[in-house]
Amino acid sequence: MQLLGIAGLLALPVLGGAHTLVTRQSQETPDETNNATVPVAKSYIIEYTSGSAKARRDVALATDIKVVKTFESDVFSGASIETDTHNIDSLQSLAGVARVWQNTRVALSPVEGLRAIEEAAAGDYTAHNTTGVSKLHDQGIFGQGVKVGVVDSGTWYKHPALGGGFGEGFKVAGGYDFVGNGIWPYEDKSPDDDPEDQLGHGTHVAGIIAGKNDFWSGVAPEASIYSYKVFAQLDATDDATLIEAFLRAYTDGVDIITASIGGPSGWSTNAWAEVASRLVDEGVVVTIANGNSGAAGAFFGSSGSSGKNVLAVASVETEKFPASPFELTSTLNGESKTVKAGYLPSTYYFSSDITDWPVVPLNFDTTEPADGCEPYPNGTRRLEGVIPLVRRGTCTFATKQANLVALGAEYILFYNNDGPLITPGTTDDVGLIAIITAAAGEAIIGT
Repeated sequence: MQLLGIAGLLALPVLGGAHTLVTRQSQETPDETNNATVPVAKSYIIEYTSGSAKARRDVALATDIKVVKTFESDVFSGASIETDTHNIDSLQSLAGVARVWQNTRVALSPVEGLRAIEEAAAGDYTAHNTTGVSKLHDQGIFGQGVKVGVVDSGTWYKHPALGGGFGEGFKVAGGYDFVGNGIWPYEDKSPDDDPEDQLGHGTHVAGIIAGKNDFWSGVAPEASIYSYKVFAQLDATDDATLIEAFLRAYTDGVDIITASIGGPSGWSTNAWAEVASRLVDEGVVVTIANGNSGAAGAFFGSSGSSGKNVLAVASVETEKFPASPFELTSTLNGESKTVKAGYLPSTYYFSSDITDWPVVPLNFDTTEPADGCEPYPNGTRRLEGVIPLVRRGTCTFATKQANLVALGAEYILFYNNDGPLITPGTTDDVGLIAIITAAAGEAIIGT
């Protein structure tokens, strides 16, 4: 089998002709709503009345109240606190306290998987054409001079499409890590100045906004990203941390604040929505995802996006995503057969210099879940100059990658289990990896 040409990535813009299409796998039902909002036990957010220095001192000195974070801003003056003895009513009765909210836990807006691959004529299609972004680009509008605050899981700023660095002079020009790299909320926060992403979601969002390479562009590739990390290793943050991040972004002078975060609410009176509303009043454009639970009704709108004059961003999703395919041709007894499929890489595309490399299945049993999960025995063929094909299976992509790189593999192709495609996650760029569907992998092995 010879790899004739790897030319694209799922969901990237393509030009004319017949292309591979990937269909979306919907995972949402009204009974399985995501982004759940859960109260944080014994945790509250309070707002002080104007000029309430005495109230601040009283709360700080109270033996039954722990001040976790003080918010000092012309937009919002208050604190997040913890207490074993007070409730909303008793806190509200304190002199100098204007309003009280229960602190709540919120989650990221999950990204749905992609499922079956089929061939169809895609035409000249891009998401930018659909949304009108292409018209702005045609006018030379690329976001130059605009500061966009991304409140999310941080940003993997080392990615070349995001500038490859962090700080002044880079695309990701600033930001802050409010939670650290541990497992908060199950351990204490460890904030620092480095908002490096550990979940990938914030990087995904930053790429949509301002990513750019030689053949693809985000919406505003000349804008500056300010990354505010409110998730550590776990998909959990809270209103208090979100408020802190929004106020920091405001202090840093961003023009736009965006967050693809939230939980069911629908009311503009929750603490985070209240702060977001006030930032809009100060001239900041605030966009917040409206959640992925539209089928559940109006009151499952996101907690933050419910703010007054906040741009609540929902989506209309196309069922199919065009992608340039790669082709694999096998020859047996003088008869050639070609398999065409789209592929999804972890980070970088496979090089165009490998168009004649053989694709080599290391196991012809397509039901073997542990394919590549253990180091290969001595005497296993070396993999320099070939592309091993391995089932996704049950162990991590990183484990399989390490075992294959040990045999000299430079490029690795996984074929999926039954289920939606996900980006094959790994932090090691030695031995580039990509994934295709189960059907495509089985077709290759079957040739």
